[in-house]
Parts: sequence; C-alpha cells; structure tokens
Amino acid sequence: MSRSIRPGRLLSLLAFAAFSVMLGAAAPAPFPICKEKEREPEEPNVEVRFTDGSSMRLRILEAELPLKTPYGKLVIPLDKIQEVECATRMPAALAKRIAKAIERLNAEEQKDRDAASDELARLGVKAYAALLEAEKSDKVETRKRSRDLLEKIRNQVSEEDLTARPSDQVQTVDSPRICGKLEVETLKAETSQFGEVRLRLADVRSIRSLAYVPEKKIDALPDPGNMGRYGNMIGQTFIFEVVGAPNGTLYGTGTYTTDSTLAAAAVHAGVLKPGQKGFVKVKILGNVAAFTASTQNGITSNAYQGHPGYEIIKKK
Repeated sequence: MSRSIRPGRLLSLLAFAAFSVMLGAAAPAPFPICKEKEREPEEPNVEVRFTDGSSMRLRILEAELPLKTPYGKLVIPLDKIQEVECATRMPAALAKRIAKAIERLNAEEQKDRDAASDELARLGVKAYAALLEAEKSDKVETRKRSRDLLEKIRNQVSEEDLTARPSDQVQTVDSPRICGKLEVETLKAETSQFGEVRLRLADVRSIRSLAYVPEKKIDALPDPGNMGRYGNMIGQTFIFEVVGAPNGTLYGTGTYTTDSTLAAAAVHAGVLKPGQKGFVKVKILGNVAAFTASTQNGITSNAYQGHPGYEIIKKK
C-alpha cells in the first residue's frame, strides 16, 4: 500500500531544499593552492675544463674546499680561489675496467679485440698511462693495438694534458700555488641546463674562477748571454727570460752593442733589478753610429762607436 506525504511534511522538505540551494550559491570559492615557485639557478661562478678537452660554466655550491698539504690541512674559502689544477685521479672501478679492456686486446675473437680497442679509444686520456705499459707487452697484438691507440690519443690531446699530475694545485688571491690533495671526490654544483649536479673531480682537469683572468703565457726564449748571434736579424723583436745581473760587458744607454751582456743591460735600462727574473723585449737595430756611456740603476756603461746594436723596449 502506498504511503502519502502529509502537506505539512512536504512543505518542510521543500523549504529545506531551497535553503540548501541558497547556502551552496552563497558559499565562497575555495582558496587556490599556491605552488612554490621553482628557484632559478644562480649565475655561474667558475669555468670547468674536463679531461676530455671539453669545458663548461657552472656554479660551485660549496663554500670552501679542504686541501691536505704536507704541512697540514687547509680549508680554503671558495671566493678566495682563482684556479685549481686537478691531480690525475683514477677510480678503482675505472682502473679495473681499463685493465680488462687491455687484456681483451689479445682476445681470440676479432670482434672482442675490436670492441676492446673501441672502448679504450672512448676512454681516451684516462687509459693513456695503462696503454703506455701495454705497449711494452710481449703479446704482439696487444703491442700493436696499444701503439695505434696511443697515437690516436696524442693527436687528440695536448702534451700537457697527457702528463700525469700527482697533486692538486690551488691558486688563491694570496698565494700563487698551494700543492696538496683535495679531500673530496665530488663537488656540489649547479648548471642552468641540468640543475643541481655532482661534479666528479676524476673528470676535471681544471677549475677557474670567472672573476679571475689569468695572464697570457709569454713564449720567451732563454737568456742568450748577449745578442751576438741575433745581430743579422735586423728589425726583428725577441722576448727573453732573464735574471738581472749587477755587472757585465756593457756599451750604450737604452741602445746597446750586440756584445753587451743582456742581463746587465736589462738592469741598466731599468727593466729588471739585480737577481730579479723577468721578461726582456729586445729589437735588433743593425749598425748604430754611436753608443753613449751613463750610470743608471747602480751600473755604469761605456761609450762606443759604430757597431751593430739592440734596443731594450720598455712597457708603456
């Protein structure tokens, strides 16, 4: 039997429904969920040169580097470091991998020998020291393939990068070079491309602060004593690395005879002090009519007539 709803009950239900609808319409919208804005990577503070010859600018996030030296441990603030020349590092797992690849250079199967050669070629300079030893092997195939790989690596990598580096060298704003061993295997860093990363020192050749601009290396010749052998190279200029001398054969002022001692002329001209090592730029002049005598910087020169000469060029 069906049940009917009384009129009073029906009115109550309708009123409740209408009130519920009004509440829903008046309810405020929920607060939006704010996502934390991702932090933008900061500007790079170093340039890293890797052992494979590539380089990259990134930001080192470490505040300081611990360096163990023969005279104790130093903790060097990163903002005081200008450049780090990293020691040659060989992780045990990599050394084992290289040794196994060298063993396979003499494998029975051609494909195994080729695969080993390809792997060692990819490792490049990291396998260089082991290949030098393998080149002495009494196994003909190992010797031949090692020799080929060494030649390939030498064509790709500079002689400087092929030289094993026994220690880390840190240059700071206060010290030219501090030798020791960095007591970390990785450095926390950040790049704009990849975010936060771990920089493995085994892959690093050098780290240079972007605030530091190294002086250009000067390709200088050793001290020749005097300029006699250069006398016929008229008009040419040369740079010599010289230690200033307080005395020696000396004729002229600023312009000197080719048989004048260069180390003494450099002091007389005011380019170096006695005992100071530095670079002296010289221009060959050919025959000079007269050379004047003078006393300068504690050295007295002599006069001379008609002789090939050279000029010491001072920095402006």
